[in-house]
Amino acid sequence: MGTETETWFLGEVLHWRTIGGISWSLLLSMVTTAILTAIMLALQMPTDPISVIITTLRVLLSPSSWFYLLLASACVLQLGRLFVVNGKATPSVTKSVFSCAKSALTEHILHFAQFVAFGGFFPFILVKLMGNNLSLVVVNEDKERWLNPGLVCLMLAGGFAGLREGVDYYFGNGNFLQIPIINLDKYSQVTGQLTALKYPTIMKSFQSFRYFYIMFCILSWLTGYITAHDAYQIMLSPSHIVLVYVCIHYVHVINTCIKICMVVHCTRPLYPLSLDNLLDGSASEASNLLSLLSLQDLANLTSTSADARREIYSLSIPGGHPTTWNRLLSVTLKQVQNMNADLGKLLSPPSKEEKSEEETQTPSRPSYHNSFARNLTSPNNMRLLAPSRTDEQQKVKVNQAPAPPKWVENLTAKWNNFVAGLNRRPVIGWLVNEPQDIAFRNIFTKSQTVIYAAEILSYVVRASITEDKYGVVQKDLPSILTNLLRLEEAVDRCRGQANIHRKRRADPADVQLKLELKCALKSAVYRIVIAFKEHILEVPMPSDLAKKITNCHNFVEA
Repeated sequence: MGTETETWFLGEVLHWRTIGGISWSLLLSMVTTAILTAIMLALQMPTDPISVIITTLRVLLSPSSWFYLLLASACVLQLGRLFVVNGKATPSVTKSVFSCAKSALTEHILHFAQFVAFGGFFPFILVKLMGNNLSLVVVNEDKERWLNPGLVCLMLAGGFAGLREGVDYYFGNGNFLQIPIINLDKYSQVTGQLTALKYPTIMKSFQSFRYFYIMFCILSWLTGYITAHDAYQIMLSPSHIVLVYVCIHYVHVINTCIKICMVVHCTRPLYPLSLDNLLDGSASEASNLLSLLSLQDLANLTSTSADARREIYSLSIPGGHPTTWNRLLSVTLKQVQNMNADLGKLLSPPSKEEKSEEETQTPSRPSYHNSFARNLTSPNNMRLLAPSRTDEQQKVKVNQAPAPPKWVENLTAKWNNFVAGLNRRPVIGWLVNEPQDIAFRNIFTKSQTVIYAAEILSYVVRASITEDKYGVVQKDLPSILTNLLRLEEAVDRCRGQANIHRKRRADPADVQLKLELKCALKSAVYRIVIAFKEHILEVPMPSDLAKKITNCHNFVEA
């Protein structure tokens, strides 16, 4: 059934959502093209707005313009397809600049080429729609044919903006399919995100313009492509400055529209599915997006539907086993336990002595305590039913390799010190060093799954006090509370991480998810405590966690 759910989602749902997102992207791109065409024509006729409107309509409705608009639509179509194919439901953490450059030149070189090519092609279409002197690809100067330097400048500006979009896409979480917290209709989400990103897109275009414009003029002069006089003329020409900025802004706006439309359509809630299908989708390994969307719908279903909760509390016939509840635990509590284990390895790593002991010990079956083994004897005390073994493990002798010569050790130490000294240099360290908290941040990229898991568990446990007739949930209540509280403690211990990112205007996606995870865990624990009232104090738990439960019951736990 899980395979059928994955096939249904990947073959039908995601396919039609991609078509819908591309359709919206085409509509917004054509509207953007019309507006910027009117702006560029207004630069030529600033005192006659009526003529600008009439000329814009005549240009866009002419058959010659349809060809270029069709080419622009093909570029938008390919970019939308590229976004869906490489989109991820979990954010990524950027490593060093060197590793990003290596990945761009090896794994994503074709995709970067598409971003640059489309970025350079969009200004060409915009200039062709205007039909002025810049639309000429070749100009005649002194009886010689040259590429139009103005058009080349605009196309290179668009290519530079496309390159930056590619960098943001792969290394700035531009391909992150973020699931919205509040599900609104598609029109409200698209307009809301466009309004929110309007000012950041303008500032992003200014940054791209600042880096490109000076670099183009200086490099063109040094390489001899244009003379020093022409370089200064381009740099000081107000109309050319505005044209370059409009072309860069055009590329950024089209990529922003495509991203917003594809994210809104691909992260829509699933159709009303049965509990069985949602559990299958939540356990999907082929599509992380399907797993998150199934968990989201499962959280909504367990909080609002009494029939779904009744099915979770039910027992199988024959056998009387809580099959549905066990399946729910396998897709929820397991996620909490996995993150607990991953954070525990980083927060409390084993010492060197423990590692050496683990390496020297032979793998063996778990040892049994002698007193427990003596209790498991037959009535006649003839033999032990469990093997009697001591707790001490037998150690094997490890064949150690001969030590290298002294001069090799000295040479290796000097080389390591030299490399460490280079990494401490400001520029070289910025190129090759990874963030200090990258291991923690990689774990918190999976926080969205744990957030939904904590919400589902809290909703089901909260309702079990009145709806669970067979006590299916109560037997696992200590384990659920223990894992939620332990994970909350682990997240609190990571409070010192990600301080390096506080100077940014907005935290990275993984840092935001970490803060949402902390709030979700706190809410889940309080939701259970409030529902059980004073009965929660009778749940057997470790002393430190029992004290926290008491504080939550008395509303003194912040």
